[in-house]
Amino acid sequence: YAAVQTSVNPKVIDCPDTRRGSRSTLDGVAKDGIQLRARARVTVRTTLAQLIGGATEDTIIARVGEGIVSAIGSCESHKEVLANPMLIAKAVLDKSRDSQTAFDIVSIDIADIDVGDNGGARLQADQAEADTRIARAHAEESRARAVAVEQEMKARTTENRALVVLA
Repeated sequence: YAAVQTSVNPKVIDCPDTRRGSRSTLDGVAKDGIQLRARARVTVRTTLAQLIGGATEDTIIARVGEGIVSAIGSCESHKEVLANPMLIAKAVLDKSRDSQTAFDIVSIDIADIDVGDNGGARLQADQAEADTRIARAHAEESRARAVAVEQEMKARTTENRALVVLA
């Protein structure tokens, strides 16, 4: 009965479904290293012909989630996604994520999108810290070499004084 009802009156599925998992957002990272956290609402209608043997609501949630993360990851900048969240929905709809499922995706609405961590900046900071450690190691090596040369010169001076005294 519910399947027939959903074929007449479409059903809205939260993606991710917080009742089924611990995650409240789908997290994707744009090419500029900025993490975006999105929530979507997917409107589905039961495909009666695919009802038996077709994948379930969980599959729709997983496929749409994968599509959203993939769409965010293919954007050059997080600003591109923030300016036009429908880019994500369009990318997901264009890839027929509902094939071989018991549902047809009627629409995907991006309910919320927030900026998360700046992974690119964190990587740059880590790289800068590593570069600083390397520079300090080189500086310490140069200092140690200079001290060794100074000691060698003092030894030669002492040796030359001894030769002068001996002469």
